[in-house]
Amino acid sequence: MNKKPLISVIMNCLNCEKYLNEAIDSVYAQTYENWEIIFWDNGSCDRSKDIAKSYDSKLRYFSSDETYILGKARALAVQEARGQYLAFLDCDDLWFKDKLKNQLKLFFEGEENLGLVYGRCEVFYQGLNQKVVNQKKLPEGMIFKSLLKENFIPFVSALVRSDVFYSSGGFPINIKHSTDYWLFLNISKKYRVRALQEVCCTYRYHSENLSSNNKILAAKEAIQIVSNFLPNKDAIYGLNFHYDNLTIAYIRNKLFFKAIINLFNHGGFLRIFFRLLTRINIFSKGLNV
Repeated sequence: MNKKPLISVIMNCLNCEKYLNEAIDSVYAQTYENWEIIFWDNGSCDRSKDIAKSYDSKLRYFSSDETYILGKARALAVQEARGQYLAFLDCDDLWFKDKLKNQLKLFFEGEENLGLVYGRCEVFYQGLNQKVVNQKKLPEGMIFKSLLKENFIPFVSALVRSDVFYSSGGFPINIKHSTDYWLFLNISKKYRVRALQEVCCTYRYHSENLSSNNKILAAKEAIQIVSNFLPNKDAIYGLNFHYDNLTIAYIRNKLFFKAIINLFNHGGFLRIFFRLLTRINIFSKGLNV
């Protein structure tokens, strides 16, 4: 590899002391060494600041006087980045040591109009102490149509060209949860996407993280985001699946009346039934990984 472009690793933090050392250490362990960490402390009141500042100058610490919603916090963090590429690591997740090196190789193959590379991610269920890996081949190429139906790109796995990030609109500052889905859809509408088929990172699923606590919010924001692409017929098709996710989220939160109303307005009983069967099958296989 002749070129050594700088990669800016964006880490947004709000009271993340529990797993923070492990996350940062996984960046410092990378076999590709030309990176910087943009650490944005979004008003933490625990030991996150002390932990972050215990590292050397490759970690650049920034903080805000107030806690912003996630979209604005991520946008502010990216403004401090100096790299030709952007990577993203939440403070409870981990990277494998060759993640950046192997993803840059895909960029350096010179494929025309390539804007984003992502990779396979293992999900670590903290309470069960189990790792699950979906072995299905990861989609590549012009994936916009598939992505409208489901955000299958793990945020922790993404590596994006900085110019592509900005030309695609960056992070929306008014989104509380699904900032990554907004970004990936806008990128994939115009650019090709490659996937690292081997596992390159770990997403930690636990009771405290944003994704597990906000399924209803995530489904509503996905509906809002995909609706921006109407009247695209693929967006109409994709919306059905996000309305299904909202129904499932209502049921999980024992909001049965809202689930029934959503089913009545948007249908989806058979779609939900077959999706649940598929997920049960993936999870049961993953327990043996």
